[in-house]
Parts: sequence; structure tokens; C-alpha cells
Amino acid sequence: MNIIYHPTYKSGSTNKWLCIHHSGGLGLNNFASTQYLTAENVNQNHKERWNFKSELGWYGGYNFFINSKGEITQFRKIGEETAAQKGYNQNGEVISVCLAGNFNRLPQTGLLVDKPTQEQENALRGLFVDISKTINIKFYNNVLAFSYLRS
Repeated sequence: MNIIYHPTYKSGSTNKWLCIHHSGGLGLNNFASTQYLTAENVNQNHKERWNFKSELGWYGGYNFFINSKGEITQFRKIGEETAAQKGYNQNGEVISVCLAGNFNRLPQTGLLVDKPTQEQENALRGLFVDISKTINIKFYNNVLAFSYLRS
């Protein structure tokens, strides 16, 4: 993948975090399936919600979005502030990746509403390999689910 970096971003920089998000539920339904969402769906939702346009012309708040087929869309340059950590990521220390799907657990069963697809897992793995060729980030030490950063 041809990853686009912000002009002020220095090759070899050490990012603190690769933050993995999921698209979650819909509206007031925290347990709705969202595995079908596309980059265009997320982009439109984020435009209506925040209207925070990226230098790449997208409104999606993450650096990358991976749909259920494993297709990757880059919403924001690496080093550009993301909506997901707006106000806490002015220097691009966090790279945000969102996977389509609701990975919340159902209270009745404890099962996930959606599970990441094999295509998403493969795409995420490949994206991480591509990013780690330029950025000094370690998978086991610096990858968090978004909920850890909010607590």
C-alpha cells in the first residue's frame, strides 16, 4: 500500500500508539451489526458529526479504515491529527485504524456482535508491516484498543 505521510512527519519517527477501533453500534443501538459499513458510510457519518476534513479530502476521523472485505482506505495522512484522538494527537503520536464491525459483547451471551473477518485481519497485519517499515513502532508494546486510551 502507498501510505501517505504528513509533510512535517519525519521518517523513522517513533509513534507511541497504533490504536485499533471498531465502527461500533448504530445510533442508540450499541449492539447493532456494522460489519457492512463502507468507507463512504463512515466518511459521511463523520462529516455530519464533526465536519473535520482531512488534507486528503476525507472526513473520516481515522488514518485508515478497513472494510469487511479487507479493503483499506486512508482517510488521513500519518502525522495528521485524527478526529478519534482530537486534542490529544496534535503531533501524530497515534495512528488510528478502524475496522468495520461492532466488536462489543452481547450482554446476554458475552459473544461479539461481529467478529473481524479474516480479510480484515490480513489487511491489518499487512498495513502494520507497511507502517513498521517507516516508523519505529512495536506491535506487542504499542497497539491498543481505543477503550484503553479513553480510560
